[in-house]
Amino acid sequence: MTLEAFFEDLIKDQAKVVINTSKAKPFVELSEPGQAGCKLKISGIPSDSIVIKADYFPAPDRIFKGYKSECKRADYAIITQKNDNYYVLYVELKSSTESPSEIENQLKGARCLIGYCAEIAEHFWGERNILRSCSHRYACFTRVNLRKRKTRIDQQGRNDSPASMLKIDSPNYVEFNKLICT
Repeated sequence: MTLEAFFEDLIKDQAKVVINTSKAKPFVELSEPGQAGCKLKISGIPSDSIVIKADYFPAPDRIFKGYKSECKRADYAIITQKNDNYYVLYVELKSSTESPSEIENQLKGARCLIGYCAEIAEHFWGERNILRSCSHRYACFTRVNLRKRKTRIDQQGRNDSPASMLKIDSPNYVEFNKLICT
């Protein structure tokens, strides 16, 4: 079973974002829940990608106390294949700037959701390694609701951990390849 087929079968449609393939370059529009006008366009996304609304998953605060922010989640997880490699890109959108540790915790929470999906794949579907070889990438977009400003990308090394997330300020749109740093 492919990774795309697994997520297509596992995740409900209302927890996914549809990729627009009507133009030459497929794109997806992400929005910050509850924030009117807080939208981001990611172009050049592979059309067979799966975009999951990670914060659609209920917070586990009925079980966990939340002292270490373990109930937080980022807004989206994008699962895709690029150049024979699988990637999971965790995306957090902010209408303003927030503390880096708060954003890191949200990105970690979304990673835990995908880890939970890996456990479901193994224990319920019999797919032992379906998510084990993915490369994980992290991105935070701040001041998303501002218009017509120059997009500033703050990158220091590869964005393969929440602490080294790709920080993009005032984006109008962004190319998908820049987010996974291939």
